[in-house]
Amino acid sequence: MVIAIIGVLIALLLPAVQAAREAARRMQCANKLKQLAIATHNYHDTYQALPAGQSNIPGPTTTDYYRGSVFVTILPFIEMASLYDQIKTTDLGTDWSSAGGDVALTIPKLDFLLCSSDAAGGTQPANKAQGTNYRCSMGDNPTSAGRVAPNASDADKPKIGLRGPFGYYTFYNLASVTDGTSNTLFFSEHCLHQGGYVSGGANSRSVKVVAIGSTAGSNIGFTNISNPQYILDRSVCRAFGAGGRDYSVTNFSSSAGPYISTVFGSSWLLGDGMYTAFVTTLSPNSASCYLNSGNGYNALLPPSSHHSGGVNTSLIDGSVRFVSETIDDGPAASVRFLPGDSGKVSGESPFGIWGAMGSIDGGESETL
Repeated sequence: MVIAIIGVLIALLLPAVQAAREAARRMQCANKLKQLAIATHNYHDTYQALPAGQSNIPGPTTTDYYRGSVFVTILPFIEMASLYDQIKTTDLGTDWSSAGGDVALTIPKLDFLLCSSDAAGGTQPANKAQGTNYRCSMGDNPTSAGRVAPNASDADKPKIGLRGPFGYYTFYNLASVTDGTSNTLFFSEHCLHQGGYVSGGANSRSVKVVAIGSTAGSNIGFTNISNPQYILDRSVCRAFGAGGRDYSVTNFSSSAGPYISTVFGSSWLLGDGMYTAFVTTLSPNSASCYLNSGNGYNALLPPSSHHSGGVNTSLIDGSVRFVSETIDDGPAASVRFLPGDSGKVSGESPFGIWGAMGSIDGGESETL
């Protein structure tokens, strides 16, 4: 009888211990988001502007250095100026542009960019590009999943429509945040794939971890790839992994599509949306989808986490909030987000409270 009672007590105690440990891990992850916000404010104090989500990083060559992420930019403001100098003065060559880090890099794993609730964090091999669980907000419209050189003929494609505090080659200041710094998202989270980027497929179909990609618009059908970019239909992406279930797609061929991609967050170096950004077009822990076509690479990239029921976020004012995965993200039916006459998106977000929190100047007063 005593043994049975002890067994029951242990059975009751273990879930409570596990819950307490996860609460502590979630608090640690939230604290890292706050530190990122503070570092970004220090950058703003120095340069009178926020860093871009993707921008040039000075270096000995010009090859792909325009792909630098916000995390590279703020390194001097988190006591890592020496690493920033290393990136500036090292000829990264093809390492910098390799998809997911197939070529060896000398860039280290950064613990402050990894959430302890994600067991996949830091599992990339030492000779690969290291990943990040944290993402910067590019607003409430599709972001470019890839890259376009600033001097390219189609360089404006990834810029137009992005209304978050971080964009491509764009540097906002806090005065640009007319919706209010306490009403606008700064950073959030995303789960990583075990072992980092896996070329040619995935051994995971978790909605929180991987994405559905397509080389043909008919397979995803959610964006307009022309200039400007905007959402045509979210329902196709919603159907993948509906209700939080893992992807059930069976055709993973990159030539036929749709296919599974594990590139998410696999390199903190790169400012491409697939690596270090999120948008508020679908609620947290929803499916992610992207159209891989030319330089468009349009993508719906909601944040995700292994915390129960939602994700940690930081707001521009530096506060940290936990956002439920059930937050209002607009009508369930197809919603079109059309650009204004100027070619840029304007007005209130059609994606509910979640969309309103993504835009810096939508004219909404929504708060979490």
